[in-house]
Amino acid sequence: MSVLLESDTDASLQSHLDELTLRTTILFISVCLMSLMWYTTIDSTLATLMNHLQPCSQACLNIYEPAQWSVVRWMASLLLGIFSCLPLLLYQMHQFAKPGLLPSEFNALRRWTWSSVLFTIVLASLLVLEVFPMIYAKGHANHLAVGLEAQYSAVELLLILLSTLWILLIFLIAWSSIVVLGIMGMLHQETSDLWRFRIYGVGSMLLILSIPEQMQSAILPVLVLFWLGGEGVGMQWFSKQMDTYGRAAPRFDAEGRRRKIAIVDCSCSGANDHYGIPPIHGYSTVRTHSICLNKEDRNAVIGHLI
Repeated sequence: MSVLLESDTDASLQSHLDELTLRTTILFISVCLMSLMWYTTIDSTLATLMNHLQPCSQACLNIYEPAQWSVVRWMASLLLGIFSCLPLLLYQMHQFAKPGLLPSEFNALRRWTWSSVLFTIVLASLLVLEVFPMIYAKGHANHLAVGLEAQYSAVELLLILLSTLWILLIFLIAWSSIVVLGIMGMLHQETSDLWRFRIYGVGSMLLILSIPEQMQSAILPVLVLFWLGGEGVGMQWFSKQMDTYGRAAPRFDAEGRRRKIAIVDCSCSGANDHYGIPPIHGYSTVRTHSICLNKEDRNAVIGHLI
């Protein structure tokens, strides 16, 4: 027998897989189409961007490697396509996750993802419009101070900028994954090492492989920032004790029917002196704080039954 919330519907695993395939395909096609659309105007877009990034008043940018310029154009088109499809990505993710989440979990997921995307867009705009022009201007001033002639590679200027935005996107995806896993109850003290290995491992590999040769000296600081940021974001879940623990072993009742027994360990808003019972072999236990007064606690018990 399935235990469902009032708004739930019973669906097979295959239907979920079909839905995931459909939503992933829609997102992939959308990113490809948006990237192609950006590619049609990428030359004028990059020209405007280079005029903004150019540190000197006169023309001092050159293209020394035409082949690399094609790589930059495609990379810029792909990044712009991904950023353009972020709202669609969030919509598809929310619609797919909503049936499997409690209302509080879904609201928390929606708030976090939207705030993370808005923060990333604001930070990326700040980097492009303010931070990198200031860094390039300071470097140009240092070159003039030592008597060097100002001749810069347009490919390297753009490659460093695009690589920084790509690193920012990897940070967003990895740190958001930690939050989503924590909200869904999959990340806690017992599973923290496993998820650290998966998220930090895949993220570190992507960072090492995608950082260009011009930024190789920044690999270690970027990785340290990636790990420390992940620890800061997931601090509350990496050390969280499980509210649900133990495995209920099947047992037979007086009529010979198979039963699984769960214990609800409720503190009764602090009035229960016996709260915090140790695990009992053969029983599963779910901890709540005030099941009579708190709707979230009641949903947690239903979620445990499911």
